[in-house]
Amino acid sequence: MKIYLKKGITAGILLIIISFLLYQVGFNKIVDAFSSVNYSSLIFIFFGTLILTLVYPCTLTILHYPLKTSKMPLSTFYKLRLLTQVIATITPNKIGELYLFFLLKRKYKINAVPTFYIFILDKLASFIHVLLFSSIGFFMILKDISASTVSLFIFSLIILGIFLGNYLLGKLKRLSKLFFMENNLKNIFTKTVDFYRHFTKKNFHIITYNIIATFLVFGLTALVMKLIFLSLNVDVAFAKIYLIINMISLASFIPLNILVIVIK
Repeated sequence: MKIYLKKGITAGILLIIISFLLYQVGFNKIVDAFSSVNYSSLIFIFFGTLILTLVYPCTLTILHYPLKTSKMPLSTFYKLRLLTQVIATITPNKIGELYLFFLLKRKYKINAVPTFYIFILDKLASFIHVLLFSSIGFFMILKDISASTVSLFIFSLIILGIFLGNYLLGKLKRLSKLFFMENNLKNIFTKTVDFYRHFTKKNFHIITYNIIATFLVFGLTALVMKLIFLSLNVDVAFAKIYLIINMISLASFIPLNILVIVIK
């Protein structure tokens, strides 16, 4: 039952995104664009994607700065993050990202718990960013729709929140056993709060840099998408692309099927 619910929620979000894209660009215009692709622009798309791939690991690497040691300098951590990021793109639900903790623990014999904490902090920064700008995007879609439809959408978001809360709690229990070797969530919560209190107090500027890097990553992603649209001779405003990217990313926080990977 949960599997069908997950797929249904994801499919619903993707349907809204695709409808928004078709509404903004036009179906006929998209079809015509594919017949007149500007292939010379593909080189700019390639280099833009390459730059984005190299910049993306910087968000977590920035947060790792206060944790760096001679055994795990920033350069080594960046390379590991880049590697696991590439692996994540070809694995379901980006599970390849967790390979980072396996490498730290098994290959480098390093306590992976602090890295797990900053990993969650990095994901939280991305999620807040995505939630903010995707909300703006959904508002643009819903502003001309009837009040009953908007109410249904809000109700669906509440159900989604309840479902995600239950799902994330189950994941947290499994991850706590994996990383902390204990099932007592109260003890884990105390340790987690202590870490974040200490980390944020001493490294608020580092968190600020991480937020800036997060905006940069989404901006570069939107720029690459802008280049793709231009190669199809379709002119879509950068701001609209930025919102679409965030709406797609919102779906990526839910366990996905292959459709999300194709759209991204």
